Amino acid sequence: MSRIGQAPITILSGVSVKVDGCTVNVEGPKGKLTWTHRSEIEVQINEADKIVTVTRKANDRNSRSLHGLTRSLIANMIEGCCKGFSKSLEIYGVGYGVQLQGNKLSISCGLSHPVIFELKQDLSVDVITPQARGDTEPARFTIHGVDKQAVGELAAQIRKARPPEPYKGKGIRYAGEYVRRKVGFVRLHQLAETTRAVLLAHLDDEFVVEPKPPAGCQHRRDSGLMGKLLALVVRRTAPIDPFAVE
Repeated sequence: MSRIGQAPITILSGVSVKVDGCTVNVEGPKGKLTWTHRSEIEVQINEADKIVTVTRKANDRNSRSLHGLTRSLIANMIEGCCKGFSKSLEIYGVGYGVQLQGNKLSISCGLSHPVIFELKQDLSVDVITPQARGDTEPARFTIHGVDKQAVGELAAQIRKARPPEPYKGKGIRYAGEYVRRKVGFVRLHQLAETTRAVLLAHLDDEFVVEPKPPAGCQHRRDSGLMGKLLALVVRRTAPIDPFAVE
């Protein structure tokens, strides 16, 4: 038995739920939603207890998978019509920003043109900070709506226009989203110099073999970095801790 599917759904205050065959109609203070479920599932309303129960007619694999799904979707419809759903996003980058122009959302994210998104009738956007300032003060806006799927889909489409890049973190991300950062070339060059200095402090010069630049390498800095990281040969039997400096 599905643990999610067998749990009854409480009808919140101010929300009315009606079932007409396989069609579920929900209306509340925030709006109204209509959805048609599969025929393998049966939805019943208990007016006295103000609850909605979802049951399945068969016990096959398809019916079991639809049982919990149908219950979750109806519960989201009731919550959306009563309280609504929201999704907050942030835009990082110099010159990046967001503007609301009627029922259109204009995103400036470093492309040659602004990216325009048309808002559906049941969706709204609140722009909190229209312009980003550096890496610490992003542009912020929030998407509101009664349909949880529509809110999440629009947020995903906006984020897809400029996903956050891992080096400087520029781009569009969800509020509170963790972006894993990568080390850039300058940082790798500093790491190579630090590693070489630590090794020279522990070893004699005769034990450290300076590598030759790879063939075909035109940039002196690139050849030095690749050589220090990949071809630095240490000939010594005793183990060395490269991070311990005397």
